[in-house]
Amino acid sequence: MVGEQRARGPLPSAEMVGRAANLTRQQRRILEELHAKPTGLTVKEISGSLGLHPNTIRGHMDVLKDLGLVNVISRPSVGPGRPSSVYMAQSALPGRPTAHLAGLVRVAVASMEPEPTAEKARQLGRRWAESLIEYGTLPTGGGVVETTTALMAEMGFAPVTQGATMRLFRCPLIAPDGTIPRVVCEVHSGMIDVVAEHSTDAEGRRLLGVVHPMDAPGSCSVQFTSTAPAATGGETAGGDPAVDEPAAASAAASDGTGPPPSGI
Repeated sequence: MVGEQRARGPLPSAEMVGRAANLTRQQRRILEELHAKPTGLTVKEISGSLGLHPNTIRGHMDVLKDLGLVNVISRPSVGPGRPSSVYMAQSALPGRPTAHLAGLVRVAVASMEPEPTAEKARQLGRRWAESLIEYGTLPTGGGVVETTTALMAEMGFAPVTQGATMRLFRCPLIAPDGTIPRVVCEVHSGMIDVVAEHSTDAEGRRLLGVVHPMDAPGSCSVQFTSTAPAATGGETAGGDPAVDEPAAASAAASDGTGPPPSGI
């Protein structure tokens, strides 16, 4: 039943972004022109706007249609003559779906009942990561640092990893005014917890990734520390204090000093 529903439903928007990645410059110009006119344009209208021959436009349209990036409908002509073919973009402008979904995530997390605690947000992040593993969409082929870096890059965080520290210079979930609920950061803490549980470093050690929101101007960070399964007494194998309290990831205030939105 689930498979039947998926087959009949719309395609994922993320798939359209991937298909648009390898367009030629002219194809991208045509698609941008269609984005600017959601009600659609004819070949003649696009030709007049871009200065391209109509046959050139038609050739590019065939490619865009095959990729599922544009749709075509018939518009009744005014007066005698055949109906006109009107082309419409079937993919959103880059960044816009992310901005809307980010707003939804902020509202959803902040509205958790009875209140959005750090632990509840962390559990949500764990379920999120487990779903990535279930559907085979979690990056593979490396340890926890490499996997987390690849995952954060896919999500638009612009990570830069040096040694055991990963800095995040963009945030797809931060509000336009630069603020973000602390519990949203806890969602990513839970996600990283699951990634760590399924990975080891090059020496076979388990690593713990701790999120530090907005701990430096324009960025957040994730600090990786080694931990041994048998370690007790609140210490890691290397003698460092084990950071296992859910509130640790939200020690910094979310006051607008963090990374800019990913869409910038």
